[in-house]
Amino acid sequence: MHISELQKNEYNSFYQTYINTLEEVALVPEMVNRSNALTTILEKLSDEDFNFSYASGKWTIKELLLHIIDTERVFQYRAFTFARHSGCSLEGFDQDLYVENSFSSLRSKSSLLEEFKSVRGSSISLFSSFGPEVYNRFGFVEGHKLSVRAAGFILCGHQKHHETVLMEKYLPHLAD
Repeated sequence: MHISELQKNEYNSFYQTYINTLEEVALVPEMVNRSNALTTILEKLSDEDFNFSYASGKWTIKELLLHIIDTERVFQYRAFTFARHSGCSLEGFDQDLYVENSFSSLRSKSSLLEEFKSVRGSSISLFSSFGPEVYNRFGFVEGHKLSVRAAGFILCGHQKHHETVLMEKYLPHLAD
């Protein structure tokens, strides 16, 4: 399953930004690559660094990582649901409300990294279990079509988008 097989009518145009971050990749290998890329970046940071926010009102690195984890869980669930019950409808989620209620400040760097690896491992297992016909199944989220394969590529692109934000907005401040 390669991204070039994905059609624009398989997902809400809101997600185009995330899809655009990806080159010609295969889905499951890209999940592995993205996991390794983010883990490599974050393992170099200290526990104290995880509490850093680059500006007032912006998320800390802990909150950013929990947002990536939460979003991954949501897109896993969407893919799982549509794989098993094509054509059904699901509601969206409020990312800010999820972050606000994440209790990230109580978490350690190691617990967050372990959770990320576990959730990504679950995604890899889930998407690896799908046969070719399952990737084309779809459902609706807030009235917009979403295919199983689009859900997988969106979660990869979403993570890559936040890796870029981390590299451009957070890490330069931590190097000072």
